[in-house]
Amino acid sequence: MGQLLELCGREFSRMYWPLMSPCPARTPSILAQLAEISVELSDLEQLLTEGWRDQIVAGVACLFHPDPEACLPLVWGAFDSGSWASPQLGVCAMLLEPDDPSQAQRRLLLRCPVETRKLEGTDPMWRHVVHGSAALKSHSTKAMAALLETLARSPEGRDWLVSHLSFEEAYWALEVDFWDHGENLSRGWSSAIGPMLAELGKNPPAWLLADSPKDLLGLWEIQAQPPEVGFLCRGDWETRIERFFLPFVRDGHRALILEGDSGHLRLSSRTPAGNQVLLQLHGPYYEALWRRLEFHCRDNQVFLLPNSGQDLAGLRVDHLDRGLSIDCLKEYQPPSSFQICDRDLEQCKAHLWVIGIDSQARFDGGVAAMVASLGGEELVESVRFQLAQGDRRPGSFVLGTSELLQKAGVREVACLVTLPKPGLSQLCSGLQSVLEYARQNCTRLAMPALGCGAAGFQAREVAGPLLAVLARYREDLRIALCLPGQRERSAFEVAARRQGLI
Repeated sequence: MGQLLELCGREFSRMYWPLMSPCPARTPSILAQLAEISVELSDLEQLLTEGWRDQIVAGVACLFHPDPEACLPLVWGAFDSGSWASPQLGVCAMLLEPDDPSQAQRRLLLRCPVETRKLEGTDPMWRHVVHGSAALKSHSTKAMAALLETLARSPEGRDWLVSHLSFEEAYWALEVDFWDHGENLSRGWSSAIGPMLAELGKNPPAWLLADSPKDLLGLWEIQAQPPEVGFLCRGDWETRIERFFLPFVRDGHRALILEGDSGHLRLSSRTPAGNQVLLQLHGPYYEALWRRLEFHCRDNQVFLLPNSGQDLAGLRVDHLDRGLSIDCLKEYQPPSSFQICDRDLEQCKAHLWVIGIDSQARFDGGVAAMVASLGGEELVESVRFQLAQGDRRPGSFVLGTSELLQKAGVREVACLVTLPKPGLSQLCSGLQSVLEYARQNCTRLAMPALGCGAAGFQAREVAGPLLAVLARYREDLRIALCLPGQRERSAFEVAARRQGLI
């Protein structure tokens, strides 16, 4: 066992998170440690064949190995294996050979094929925790988006991309890579790690310290594409969807069928005489559009359009065996902004879940344990890391997330410290802080009866004060109180009627 494995054995949990998300407070000291030890090739080889956390540590450690050429196939091998850390590994591999981007270019030309034999047939939950995204295919789009961003940091790289990759290939990488954000991860990691390596005297290449274009698709001539493709390229996806469907609605088509695959899109109008084909596009546009519609319609199958006038208020989306059935709604009455339901939190889909946890983030009972099982190790570790760095006092909160939850439509979990037991005013103040955050970052929120679990509050004790806080945000958020227990639900319903919430 070499010094790197010994260091990981002692301090691994402290090392990998700051290397995955570099921050000035912690990452430089870890980089300095890696620079001081003797990094053996056998240690790197072992770590780079393990899970994504090990791969991040080993990928960065390779930057301090005296023989970059020997490290290069190991890092690219981990990149090709389907790793959640592919953005970080791609940058590390290119830093080992900073003046020769041919390895990255070759992978882009092949659409970053992933060697998945060791992952196929494994349990999806295990695969997600150890290797990242449970969808094997998404590793290729994430890796390709990451390499696109890294190459685009230099003028020579941008010229090569435009001359060697088609617009459709770039679109497939950047827009179908919806869940994993390879482009943004690569951009953020490169921008953060470059100055830190410079401080250690590593003399990073100019492209690592340069600013990359924020609109990578803009490198290609979008205006040369059909108008419908242009609609699917510019602005946030809510606006793109509206611009795409609105012309067909204005032509009188309100019952639509959307079909396709990774290289083809077909839009048809349902008529009494059969389906009338309105549009056919060759390219990955169906896959990107389908993913966004599925995500935005996850709660109630209705996508509300943000800028709609009198022509189109929303889209009702239903899944078919092959494609989507879309009804274009001229009017739509959204559900009540506040509801008390008899379902568990797991069944109440929302952008943000709010739960109570203890100050050590043990997640060892009740709703917290359920959320931890759904979010996996990534959620638990992110919450523990933030609590270790921040405020653990009762009534404070931290945010956690995981890909598993994001794929279920839950972007984040706000974890409010309710053990040690807070005072009632602390509990309400903490909830208000969460709601202030939610108002700026989401539209739908779901929560149980905060404080009524291990903290020991009675429902009748907290119902009125908590609902008074929630009532201030009913115009800004859709709020669901998930109360499967009859006693808690009755107490909150009585208090909600008093305040005119139901």
